[in-house]
Amino acid sequence: MATSNAMMKCYTCEEEITTYICTGCSKYFCVDDLMKHREELKLQFHQIEDQRNQFAQTLDDEKNNHPLIQQITQWERISIEKIRQTAEEQRNLVQQYSQTIEVKLRSFTEEMQKTVKKKDFNEVILKKLQIELEDLKNQLYQTDYIQIKQDSSSTFINKLLINITPTTTNLKWKQQPTTIAGGNRPGNQLNQFNAPSGIYVDDQQQTIYVADYGNHRIIKWKFGERNGEVIAGGYMYKQLN
Repeated sequence: MATSNAMMKCYTCEEEITTYICTGCSKYFCVDDLMKHREELKLQFHQIEDQRNQFAQTLDDEKNNHPLIQQITQWERISIEKIRQTAEEQRNLVQQYSQTIEVKLRSFTEEMQKTVKKKDFNEVILKKLQIELEDLKNQLYQTDYIQIKQDSSSTFINKLLINITPTTTNLKWKQQPTTIAGGNRPGNQLNQFNAPSGIYVDDQQQTIYVADYGNHRIIKWKFGERNGEVIAGGYMYKQLN
């Protein structure tokens, strides 16, 4: 994590003393403050670990209680209720149709009873009765009289679709990074930094701005340039503190 350096000002206590650079934040610390810094980092790590454990528990609890799961269940209930109501309505129509045939059958039965009572029937009457009876049978079952169809153009039930946007959780650090600023040991030249403590990246201008803590200055460094440009502070200007 840290490498030794010559006498420099400690970032924390600000004393001129033998310091060690933290490769994570690029700041210089004395031995005591470096140990404190490491403890702070360890504490931050454990905090992240605790947050991870809490999120894992939340994820496990929400697998079956996710708000979208609740919406899907509600859609299911509404759809089933629509289907039930429609099925009931269509059943009633079929039953009403059967009732009309039942009325016709009663009329047919009364006609037969009258024929029997008069004892006046012959081949013609029998044929007529047979034809009427066959017609009643056909009306009950034949598709020429009644049939069921599905309306493919209906929006009776809206189809449910779940759209999942891919995440970028598989990002990895580049294994062979390229130095684009500094890299020439600590110093106060325009191609050097001394304990840089902050950075801002301007993607559009392809420029980075570095808070060069040890030199009390702000460096502007364009992509591809060999040297930076002091835009605030520094030894040639009013120093930043």
